[in-house]
Amino acid sequence: MASGTPLGAMYIELGLDVSKFNPTLNGAKNAVKYFQNNVRSLDSTLKGNEKNAGLLQAKYKTLGQAIDSQRKVLDEMKKSFDKLDPGTANFDKAAADIQRENAKLAAMENQLRGVEKALKDVGRENSWAGKMDKLGDTFNRGGEKLRAMGDAMKPVSTVLTAGFALSTKKAIDFESQMNTTKSLLADTIPTADELNSTTQKLGESSKGWAKQYGISTSSINEGMQEIIKKGFDANQTIAAMPAILDAAKASGDDFNVVMNASTNILRQFGLEAKDTNRVTDSLTYVANKTSAGFSDMGLAMEYIGPVAHSLGMSIEETSAAIGLLSDNGIAGERLVQLYVVRFLNCSSLLNPMLQQ
Repeated sequence: MASGTPLGAMYIELGLDVSKFNPTLNGAKNAVKYFQNNVRSLDSTLKGNEKNAGLLQAKYKTLGQAIDSQRKVLDEMKKSFDKLDPGTANFDKAAADIQRENAKLAAMENQLRGVEKALKDVGRENSWAGKMDKLGDTFNRGGEKLRAMGDAMKPVSTVLTAGFALSTKKAIDFESQMNTTKSLLADTIPTADELNSTTQKLGESSKGWAKQYGISTSSINEGMQEIIKKGFDANQTIAAMPAILDAAKASGDDFNVVMNASTNILRQFGLEAKDTNRVTDSLTYVANKTSAGFSDMGLAMEYIGPVAHSLGMSIEETSAAIGLLSDNGIAGERLVQLYVVRFLNCSSLLNPMLQQ
């Protein structure tokens, strides 16, 4: 290194290994702060020594250590972020924090590229003059290793960024769906405070059911919206959802198919939300005992349900009859094309099945 360069003992500290810091979020942040302070010290030293290869290489290495530590910061933040529920205050704050730390990482990487360019320019000049000193060569080799390490870390950074973007999109989609739900409930809830509180309750229920049943909050929210459109209020919707979700899980049928069939049949038989469990139990039993699925029963009930109800037949009798007809090769569209009276004649077949 050229004489007169005021680095002194700084090289000893610049060689500090990142692993010496505590491997936690705070430890990673402390490492970033430490290396950034060293970068600032080097910036002061570089004034008037802009083409000093040793100083540039020291800055390059230190920036690389800061970047490595910043990636660890993001990694730790992402671990915590993945445990949060979309739409909550903590989720929104964590998303904003990650975005801010990603911006810091991008700024450091841009700074590193600038130092790399300066090093290449100085290296060319020194190679022409044959003045590249041994210390510069040593740091250059260290810089190449650091660049390799940075290249190896790029996929990790990309995954973190992609994961953050996906999580943010999910949060935005969730918020949008809950705003739609709020709009559907607006005519039935008198005050803004009560509307907000009810919507929040539905959102929390949605996230709880998603974890319990393994169904996306998007599907659950769409299902709740369809139930509300059918005339259910918020409390009725919350009361009906567990039975529908249980039925979808037990029967193996699609959640939305089960939801549409169950809620339509409730109305066709003049039943209330509290009777949802009765309806889903009956339909699930038939779906598991016969070849009729929720889709078949939902379609058939559109035509047969109101008539059967008007004649005093129960949901259990009617769904069982549809199941028996299905086992005899009469299902779906073929079934609804038959005369209602032919369906009613099947009621004499019900007792053996219902007693099983």
